[in-house]
Amino acid sequence: MLIEEKKETNTYISKYKEIQKYLKESLKHRNDTIKYWKENSIKYPTLYSIVRNVLSVASSSVEIERTFSGAKLLVTDNRSNLGWERIEQCVLLREWANFSRVDIVENSVIYNYSNISKMV
Repeated sequence: MLIEEKKETNTYISKYKEIQKYLKESLKHRNDTIKYWKENSIKYPTLYSIVRNVLSVASSSVEIERTFSGAKLLVTDNRSNLGWERIEQCVLLREWANFSRVDIVENSVIYNYSNISKMV
């Protein structure tokens, strides 16, 4: 049990270090996003797996229509003062929460990011 916890902690630490390494990298050569991630997929494997999902194109308009319908439900008479940035944030959070391949509660790098930064 203790060995499993140590392995899990080491995994989170390595993901944390990967994120830190990426954030420290220069932005000079990031003009072509697709090319950049193809060239750096091995250097940043965790981030690359996230980027593949983010940069993938929807294969039909159904998902887009569903997203706009969800946004329409956000903007009501009671919430008419929401700015477009807040609406965008709410829609993205809803989409990410519904994304079945991401376990937001237990296995997310984002969830564990603050805990790992305390350990390193």
